[in-house]
Amino acid sequence: MANQYLVTRLMTLKTGLLALLLVMATSTGYAQQADRVTMVNDANGWKMQVNGEDFYVKGVVWGYSPIGENYSYNLWGKSDAFIKDVLAQEMGMLRGMNVNAIRTFSLVPPKWVTYIYQNYGIMSVVNPLFGRYGANINGVWVPNTNYQDPVTREILIAEFVEEVKRYKDVPGVLMFALGNESNYGLSWSSFEIENLPAGEQNRGKAVYLYSLFNEAIQAGREVAPDYLYTIVNGGQQYLDLIAEYGADWDMLGINAYQGVTFEQRSVEVQELYGVGESLWEDVRVQYGKPIVFFEFGADAFNAKEFREDGKNQALYLKAQWQEMYNKAWGMGEQGNSIGGFIFEWRDEWWKYKQTENLDIQDTTASWVNGAYKFDHVEGQNNMNEEWFGITRLGEMDAVGIHPSEPRMAYYMMKDIFGIDLYETSKASVNREFRSIDMDVHEVRGDIQLLKSKERRSESFKLSGGSITGEYFVKGYEEDISEDGENGLRWSNGQMVDIDFEFQPSNRLRGDFTVNLLSNVADSDFEFRYGDRGLPITVITIDEDTVVTGPGTPEDLDDRERIELY
Repeated sequence: MANQYLVTRLMTLKTGLLALLLVMATSTGYAQQADRVTMVNDANGWKMQVNGEDFYVKGVVWGYSPIGENYSYNLWGKSDAFIKDVLAQEMGMLRGMNVNAIRTFSLVPPKWVTYIYQNYGIMSVVNPLFGRYGANINGVWVPNTNYQDPVTREILIAEFVEEVKRYKDVPGVLMFALGNESNYGLSWSSFEIENLPAGEQNRGKAVYLYSLFNEAIQAGREVAPDYLYTIVNGGQQYLDLIAEYGADWDMLGINAYQGVTFEQRSVEVQELYGVGESLWEDVRVQYGKPIVFFEFGADAFNAKEFREDGKNQALYLKAQWQEMYNKAWGMGEQGNSIGGFIFEWRDEWWKYKQTENLDIQDTTASWVNGAYKFDHVEGQNNMNEEWFGITRLGEMDAVGIHPSEPRMAYYMMKDIFGIDLYETSKASVNREFRSIDMDVHEVRGDIQLLKSKERRSESFKLSGGSITGEYFVKGYEEDISEDGENGLRWSNGQMVDIDFEFQPSNRLRGDFTVNLLSNVADSDFEFRYGDRGLPITVITIDEDTVVTGPGTPEDLDDRERIELY
């Protein structure tokens, strides 16, 4: 009997221990199996699948930097409670827009990748910038990364492998991508490069770049072979080198700002960049892999009319996404579109000068792109870096968050992302695009803009004021006895008070008064507001003059006319 009890007791303890281990594993979030993301290629084209389910990338470039901060702001260094509050607002809106993936410029820590995925159903791209904006090489910061240097290559590969190890079992990882328009950052120089003809020097550098990309991707695959790998290229430049060195990469990642379409390129653009009329066809013929856009879109500021312009932003995005859907698997065209990430989710007020005027949204257009015809003027810049968001930055709320305020494109994209691309025909897709009620979305966007302007105007406003006048008669008895009314002295004064209130956030509010003086009445009262404006007599003595008597008197009768209280 005692032995039977002992066995039962041991079984109970083991069962309890197993349950405890299961609870502990579940609470970490990493007990879940990492997602299986694959590419499918058949006669209908290319498509991505996540855990066996079709997955067209409906993404945005996401980041959170408040007003007054720049690229150095680190959300992930804040408390978990604050991060969850931010994600509740941000990811809640993204989920409401039917977004299924985000790309970020600073890596989201693994636990938050999983948190976002588990709570909002949104996957993340792991995108190390791979020396694009400089690299730390053995403790020395090198601003222009030399992809030819053996030590630099070794360090960059090792750093990427460490990131792959860190993320390879994390639920919510969609893919690994390297760089960001690194082909536009070939700025180093070397003896070998300088020996090349001037027209071939950048191409010589590009060989080192793309060969390094491939070495890094192969090293990553040795650690995590069951993931997708790509790069983030600036356009389709060096497509022949990509085909040579990236023959077994899973897709081509591109940043593309080509206006309303990725086809029908002008002859000038074709000759300038050595490309064909259609990006889709060029990549299909020369590379044979699917395309995912890591950046594309339109800004929401009209440089020509100098005003916010959410409507044209939305119209361009609609045309771009309709073309992308038509180029997808099963639509009878190239079949190599697998989605993209709109640039970008929210405005960034630091982009123009990077470290200056961080609390002002700059309206300076910093580069030109004739493909955006709605605000292009020959010889003038028209691309406004601080206005690419499909949401604008709101004023700080009660918990210290600068919320995202939707523009017209937000409401429109909810409809577009709601289309089940792989369950419908091309004709049906285009009918759904035609049925999108752009007038309604424009009204919703305009209402949000008016609300935003109203909130901003209320953050500093005129709250009241007053005008005060006074009239004094002053005279001494002996003067009046001798001169009658001529012995009286008359004076008048006027004072204006203008009251202001300010509340730039829920955490700060205050008020002040601007006091303005006109005439100041002459009075014998001990003290009055406005006495600061009465004339005074001063004696000025030159510092080099030997004083032998009184100095020269001088009347100052126009002083301190404005005061803040």
